Amino acid sequence: MLNNNFTILTLAASFLVAGFSTTALSSEDANSDTSVIVDLAYSTVFIPEYGFDDNDNVQAVVEGFLPNSCYTLAQTDTLISEEAKTVKIKQSAIRSVAGICENEAMLPPDLAAQRYFWKVIDLGMLNEGQHQLLYKGASGTESKSFGIELAPSNQIDNMSYVQATNVFAGKNIPASQEYVEFRITGQLTSSCAELSDDYQVEKVNDVYVVMLHTFRSEEYCMPASRSFYRLIRVKTPEAGRYLLHVRSIGGESQNSIFDIVAE
Repeated sequence: MLNNNFTILTLAASFLVAGFSTTALSSEDANSDTSVIVDLAYSTVFIPEYGFDDNDNVQAVVEGFLPNSCYTLAQTDTLISEEAKTVKIKQSAIRSVAGICENEAMLPPDLAAQRYFWKVIDLGMLNEGQHQLLYKGASGTESKSFGIELAPSNQIDNMSYVQATNVFAGKNIPASQEYVEFRITGQLTSSCAELSDDYQVEKVNDVYVVMLHTFRSEEYCMPASRSFYRLIRVKTPEAGRYLLHVRSIGGESQNSIFDIVAE
């Protein structure tokens, strides 16, 4: 279990496509005359191998590509089997088959280009034990293993966490660079809330989990909103694709995907 029982928690269920934010559609939005429902494969799935308790809201971060502009991301279906200790996720997309999309081979280059997406998938609370996350990848059905431990307490453990609003880790970071810089912004939510110098960073395979804490400088506080900025440096890992996850108050989190590239 990770320090202070942290977990990947809720990020608003949205995704980025071609640089702007969009809300995923339900498969019910498909029109049988002009569109069809198809399954998508994920290019990458992030989930820590350990660090979850049985009272945590477990989530996975996924990314992939829509084949072209005729596709719109739709709902994600989740099938949980506590008996088999498996969680299966299936990503749907709505494919338009009308108008210019009737013949995808004739799409102009700007519409034929793939469209990137990423999103956070809420898996909810799971029972103690070792679980398998199953999903469609480039080579068919793929899986990742993660563990759930018994929570040492039923008490709320996120009351001192910050309200993170944005995180950034860069994009293509050279493996020869000594450090990776994590930049975090957010809001302190009372007049006496102060950002603690005592923060935690733990690397769990390809996920960096960061916890920033606050403390009360006075006994009595008034509601207030004050911005903060925190820069954290970690030793550059080996080449690969990674997720920065920063836990936030209220069961939320902010995430950023970044690459370490070999030179």
